[in-house]
Amino acid sequence: REEQRRKKQPTRYDRLCRHLSGEERAAREADGLPSVIRLAVPLEGKTTFTDLIRGDITVDNRQLQDEVLLKSDGLPTYHLAAMVDDHLMEISHVLRGEEWLPTAPIHKLVVEAFDWQLPVLVHLPVILDPSGQGKMSKRKKVVEGKEYLALVHEFISAGYLPDAMFNFLTNVGWNYDPAVEIFQREEAIDRFDIGQINPKAAALPYDKLDWINGQYIRQLTPAALKEQLIPILSKQLKIVPVKLQTDSRLDILVPQIQERIKRLDEAIWWIDWAYKSADEIVYDDPSLLLGRKLDAAQSIAVLEDGAAVLRTIEPFLPDDIQAALRERATALGVSAGGYFGPFRAAISGKKVSPPLFESMQALGREEVLRRVERGIGELGKMA
Repeated sequence: REEQRRKKQPTRYDRLCRHLSGEERAAREADGLPSVIRLAVPLEGKTTFTDLIRGDITVDNRQLQDEVLLKSDGLPTYHLAAMVDDHLMEISHVLRGEEWLPTAPIHKLVVEAFDWQLPVLVHLPVILDPSGQGKMSKRKKVVEGKEYLALVHEFISAGYLPDAMFNFLTNVGWNYDPAVEIFQREEAIDRFDIGQINPKAAALPYDKLDWINGQYIRQLTPAALKEQLIPILSKQLKIVPVKLQTDSRLDILVPQIQERIKRLDEAIWWIDWAYKSADEIVYDDPSLLLGRKLDAAQSIAVLEDGAAVLRTIEPFLPDDIQAALRERATALGVSAGGYFGPFRAAISGKKVSPPLFESMQALGREEVLRRVERGIGELGKMA
């Protein structure tokens, strides 16, 4: 090997023991020298194998080395074990990464030595990281300052739906239809052709994955989306799943956020406020409590006016709440944005939230009034 390195040749077995006579082999074994069994690669000629993606590939046998089949401890190497396993299991197709291409001629020679049939080979292109500059890795997960997901459990925890992942991955290296982004699993199966896979390595377009997942979220019924959300929300809210299954707040809020999320783990941002007490609401920016074009005193007046109305609304449902509060906004000469803004912030602590009136319904009258009182108190500090 040192001589091969010095001559800048590929380092490989020099076939020192290939032509030993039977007597020489016996003598070495008698001396207790360790031994292996290697594949005697033809010294001349070429080996051709077929890959469904790349077609026929021919390799000069002089480029191959006599690979070890049985190690000195008697255990087989992959080159032997995999071929025996494929034969005994009657494997028809072997799909593996393109990094295995250099071993394909060796595997064909092993199979031919046993007079077996080589399975159909498909060497899939590697998947590159989002930058397209390197192979995707479970270790290197930060590219250009952005962290990307690589492991299956990470995609599950982030809230990617199985059908969305199927849709996304099917279109990486293969194309269902340039004009169609979203397709059903059965449609892809009917149209899929291994031979149409692009042999060129493809980068994972994560931005497209979020969009695709969002489309699949929109296709779910509210009840189905709730079921998908419960495992994730259970961990985030620290509430056992069985309680969330019968939680009326989720029944009301899930349809309201369905058009707003692209990943299931985003739902918590939209609904966490509904699972806090009035005292737990954090006003990071108290100015959010100010109505549009209103000062603190005017915003307090709006909240007090609305609270009086909220105490009398029956039934406490979105349409009834909206009608009553809009009537009061008009009576006070305040714009809808100016009137509703303080209520949204008081209830959720956020500038953006699910629709206001459905949010009030989800909380219930008494909790809404508690939060309005809390908001009035915060505004009082600004007056």
